[in-house]
Amino acid sequence: MEPIFVAKNITKSFEYPTHLSILSDISLEAFPRQSIAIVGKSGEGKTTLLHILGTLDEATSGELFIAGKKVVANMRDSCRLHHIGFVFQAFHLLTDATVLDNVLLPLQIARKPIHKNSLDYARATHFLEMVGLQDRLHFRASKLSGGEKQRVAIARAFVNDPDIILADEPTGNLDHGTAQGIQDLLFRAVADEGKALIVVTHNLALAKQTEMCYELEYGALHKIP
Repeated sequence: MEPIFVAKNITKSFEYPTHLSILSDISLEAFPRQSIAIVGKSGEGKTTLLHILGTLDEATSGELFIAGKKVVANMRDSCRLHHIGFVFQAFHLLTDATVLDNVLLPLQIARKPIHKNSLDYARATHFLEMVGLQDRLHFRASKLSGGEKQRVAIARAFVNDPDIILADEPTGNLDHGTAQGIQDLLFRAVADEGKALIVVTHNLALAKQTEMCYELEYGALHKIP
């Protein structure tokens, strides 16, 4: 089986006001249905790495390949839209929009039909049902609990059928019980949908559930046995 996602020799540094190296020669690959955790102390660059992997930030050097194709500068936005799903700690929902509208947003950006009889509308409602929010479709996001908001974020991450899910502290703002439910949901969705998962976390219980775990320390990525 070929990896769905490959990062080769990723570096990130800044030159002003003085030289500062954040990431050094990081290589990583992920396969469908594989889950990977990246742990490390605060300030080590975990979120920076995740943003580079997700094309939200640009590496100083190195290469990314998704679904067998090299990601180049003029295709980063398209790659992110069609191949990558994000789950953020802070949810990043449109608080005045409904639950359903938040999940439909990536489809709108991709210029897909989202009328009630469309397949993509059905896909959005399917994922909201999968995360247990079928009775919250028309609630404003501002009215939801933290756990419910994260469930919306998970449904939104999957709706465009991406190849890889990137999650940045997806349980960081949640109490223990709610966090466990979100963890279980995320892993089940990844397995059922055949996606790769890379999660950055301080939560060791979450990291232990992944197939592979790495520690980011002093800019380098080390596999944890």
